[in-house]
Amino acid sequence: MSKRWITAALLLMMLTALIPPAAAQTPEAQRIELEASDGLILVGLYYALPDPHTPAPAILLMHHGGSQKESWIDFIPDLLAAGYATLTIDLRGHGETDGTFDAELAQDDAHRWLAWLREQPGVDPERVNIVGASMGGDVGLPVYAADEALASMVSLSPALEFEGINTNDAVAALGDRPIFLVAGQGAVAEADAVRTLMQTSEGNVQARLYNNDACCTFFFMLERDLAPSIIGWLDEHNGLAEVPALEDQEPQRVEAAASDDLMLVGNYFTPAETPDGGAPAVLLLHQYGSQKQAWDIALVTPLLDAGYAVLAVDQRGFGDTGGGEDWELAELDVQTWLDWLREQPGIDPERLNIVGASIGSNLALRSMANDERVVTAVALSPGLDYFGVTTEEAITAIGERPVYLVAAQHDSESADAVRTLGALAAGEVRVRIYTHSAHGTGMFMLEYGLAPSIVAWLDAYN
Repeated sequence: MSKRWITAALLLMMLTALIPPAAAQTPEAQRIELEASDGLILVGLYYALPDPHTPAPAILLMHHGGSQKESWIDFIPDLLAAGYATLTIDLRGHGETDGTFDAELAQDDAHRWLAWLREQPGVDPERVNIVGASMGGDVGLPVYAADEALASMVSLSPALEFEGINTNDAVAALGDRPIFLVAGQGAVAEADAVRTLMQTSEGNVQARLYNNDACCTFFFMLERDLAPSIIGWLDEHNGLAEVPALEDQEPQRVEAAASDDLMLVGNYFTPAETPDGGAPAVLLLHQYGSQKQAWDIALVTPLLDAGYAVLAVDQRGFGDTGGGEDWELAELDVQTWLDWLREQPGIDPERLNIVGASIGSNLALRSMANDERVVTAVALSPGLDYFGVTTEEAITAIGERPVYLVAAQHDSESADAVRTLGALAAGEVRVRIYTHSAHGTGMFMLEYGLAPSIVAWLDAYN
């Protein structure tokens, strides 16, 4: 038995012993039997939605090695609450499905389960998805590649090679179709697999590397943001993502003296309520040729609604901040603003974060590296070198602190930079690459889920 299988079996025992209270509320399932191509009886549990007359999306859950269909028990209620019919199966040689595991036959089994799922009342056959863990994800990737009608796939703890399956070839065959990859940094082979598959993907890819060595469905117990992240991803690719209703907010104009006495200008927004101990705060750094107002509707409103104080600044040479462009001084300006934020009433000085776009992203990463008290940074369309502001050494200097990196596939310089920086990150990292060419804050106009994902990322660390 391989190390992967032993680990998975141990994790299943831990899951069984530590099932949280939410799992007890899982609705009743229908036990399903399906005949495989070789006559083996396959077994699954199907959770239908209450209304069989309204077509809804559906999920096929495929467990990890040494596990069984019940290992998803903590995730199934979330899927059902979000409006997904759910089928969780025992792979051959596991749980109630007899036989011996065979990767080729397991793929055929998955195709049969997908065909069965599409025929169920209330299931939209064009909105079926796969979520797999370890072995289940490795089997699911070539199935996803072969079935072009599938809407999306999520793979937890993938391997590059498993029982004759080459997952890198499967991802290459996907073209521009969406894929969400998850692993723990401490599970080195799986983290390396996520980095490789992320590099190979030509489509809408999201990669999440947590700062642990967990595997498979065990992530749901350690990382409470994972289930909402997966559901947000599924919603985006199954027509369930909502367009946010945003309103402009009135800021306070603020000034701070730079290291060379230039007067820096920003817009400062405070949340409606300030918690005991102070509110977390976010510093927003715009892209080249832009100004502080670029963030106002798309991101400032969601941040304020989530309880964050927000400071959007004009970098030197742009907007209301005078002077000429000087990127070495601009890096010092970021520290000036961070120091200013820490002095404001009602701000928790230990919960400061930076979000940047394009050159602002590079400054955000470098400033996080320079200031160990910064909690996290979000970088939209970063580069490896914009105007001499480099990022590779910065991502290394950040160490194990978390970063969120976002770009578009056809903004190739930024997409390549995101892949490179994601591979260098030693701590928790989330990589998101969309299938268009938008740059920086321009992505908010095309991707309504981007702002909520940034807020959710910040919430996880603040």
